[in-house]
Parts: sequence; structure tokens; C-alpha cells
Amino acid sequence: MLHVIFDFEGIELEAPSGARLLDILDELAGDRLLPVACRGGNCGICRIRVLEGEHELEQPTAAELAQLAQYGAQVGERLGCQIRVSNEPSGARVRIERVLVAPAKR
Repeated sequence: MLHVIFDFEGIELEAPSGARLLDILDELAGDRLLPVACRGGNCGICRIRVLEGEHELEQPTAAELAQLAQYGAQVGERLGCQIRVSNEPSGARVRIERVLVAPAKR
């Protein structure tokens, strides 16, 4: 099974190809590592910054990019609830960090 190693705030997590980052984090520690309010890419509270290994992740969808633009996200930021490991990862390390933001106002 192909996989990547996520290095997230000093915690290393192994994720198989196609896995969703949020599911891996939930199994480890629930929402203490990556808080989410919606799980559908609507609230922006789960924003992360990819520091290394972006090529190991599936590209953001048009919907994710639109939401990121709405939040004024910086280059390299993604919605943690939308990130999936590529179907053909090389096994490289993916380093990410949380972007501390307030929930989006509705």
C-alpha cells in the first residue's frame, strides 16, 4: 500500500493512498488536532498550510479553491477537511501546520 507520512504539529501520521486527512486525524484524536464545524469545506476553520510535499496530495477542487478565495487564504493554504492523499503517493513526507482562523460568519 502506498502512503505518505503527515508531519502535523510534531505528530507523525501515516496515511494510505486516497485517504482523507481529516479521517486520519479523527481516528487519532478527534477534533482536538484539527477543529471542524462543517466537514464540507464551508466554514474555513480547518485551514492548514502545506509546508512540504504538496505533490503527495490530490489537487484542490474548484469548490475548495473558491472557498479559499472567499476567505482570503494565502498561497499554500488548503481546507483540512478536503485534503486527500494522492492515489499514487511516492511515500514522501507532507508537512502541514494549522492556520488559526475564526469561523466564517454566515
